[in-house]
Amino acid sequence: MTHMPQVVIVAGTGRKVGKTTVAADIIRRFSNHGVYSVKISSHNHPLQDGLEVLFREEDFVVSEELSARREKDSSRLLAAGAIKSFYIQVVSGGPLAPFKKVMSLIPGKSPVVCESPSLATSVIPGALIVVSRLNNVSGGEKRLTLPLTENRYDISSDRVESGEVIPLAYNKGLFHIAR
Repeated sequence: MTHMPQVVIVAGTGRKVGKTTVAADIIRRFSNHGVYSVKISSHNHPLQDGLEVLFREEDFVVSEELSARREKDSSRLLAAGAIKSFYIQVVSGGPLAPFKKVMSLIPGKSPVVCESPSLATSVIPGALIVVSRLNNVSGGEKRLTLPLTENRYDISSDRVESGEVIPLAYNKGLFHIAR
């Protein structure tokens, strides 16, 4: 596993649980540090206007979000204050190779907020935020096999909606959960 203490991974147990809301909040809170954002998806969507393709390989496409006015997650993260927002679409294989390509575009130990449950199986981030529903009303919850470590913070979607602030700190290129 690759250790990246300047990265916060926001994972979720399903769609519409609040992952992007949490990621955008973290970006707003730490924007004075020059935060970059990455959205990783394994869902095959046609790439839309507002994205500039940076790398296209057989297993993935890496794009940069150019518009802060679209309804897409990568656009919402840019609108929250990210210096740049990247969108990775993984066609096959894991997210590590395309994520490393994106990281090569980001200066030094700049803070990075990444929305992706799958990346947490390949990267040890400074902090791992896991968002889930209290009750699986929709039946669409995924079971995530993510590490239970001191850098993990679990939050329910109702606590996200109520505006709870995640106890996250950033200092000298390192994110960590402030306990």
